[in-house]
Amino acid sequence: MPRQEFSSLLQGLVGAWCPSLGASGLSLIDRSGYGIHASVMNGFSWSAINGGPALSGNGTTSLAALADRPHFRITSGTVTGWFRSASLGAGVYKCLFASYAQSATVASGIAIGINIGATGTNQLGIVIGKNTGNSAADVGHWYSSATVADSVSHSFAVAIAQDASVVIYVDGVATTTTRAFGSTVSPVYATTNYVGIGAEQTGPTYGTGKYWPGLLDDIRIYNRALTPAEIRLLASRRGIGLSPLPYRAAGLPRSLSVNVGGTWRPSDAYLNVGGTWKLGQASVNVAGVWK
Repeated sequence: MPRQEFSSLLQGLVGAWCPSLGASGLSLIDRSGYGIHASVMNGFSWSAINGGPALSGNGTTSLAALADRPHFRITSGTVTGWFRSASLGAGVYKCLFASYAQSATVASGIAIGINIGATGTNQLGIVIGKNTGNSAADVGHWYSSATVADSVSHSFAVAIAQDASVVIYVDGVATTTTRAFGSTVSPVYATTNYVGIGAEQTGPTYGTGKYWPGLLDDIRIYNRALTPAEIRLLASRRGIGLSPLPYRAAGLPRSLSVNVGGTWRPSDAYLNVGGTWKLGQASVNVAGVWK
């Protein structure tokens, strides 16, 4: 079996959609092992940025829809990802991820976005609700002190702990997280829940005015609160921990490898001589000159 880089990042992972590891067509691959792939529709496209492709939302109709599954209905856990968007302005709510259902009398699940609920301008927030009403006792709003809608790529993590605390991280750093409204910290989900990346769905016809206007990548759901160290790892690069390391057959000794012209080879056999890869056993340094 292939070894896994930072294997702890797979513990509790119940959904992972990372286009920068490879994407095409109308399916957003789930790399968590659960195989719940998202259907890319209504204007979402692929956009090339540093490190590979990303989802590009048009802000008016685009959506990556997911089938509702029990493991998406976390009551404590972490939602993470990467995004980029220009300034949205005050009161313009756009959604990054939601496992949610909402009507005039029902608010249930979780929804994460910019300017969500009672947040300020260009700030990341989360709404947590239960399906008994929409009062302060039924719905809670939290938001981060960081300004993030600024045309710069950011990583985010929203951690809901079992001790009823909510912490929002931006670029691997815990921000000042304020509860702006309500007190609910344990969502009770609706009978029919709508799960989407880049939109908060309100029903099977995807009715929403909260579509994401920008880039999205490496959206993940964990059924546990990640540690600060793990969240810093996720902020170091997109796709970290989801790709197996180069294959090593059972019984072979462990050895370092180097990338030689795009191919991984044993490092004890190759070294870089003046910008050119050569067999290490055939080259030695003689008085500062490689021969």
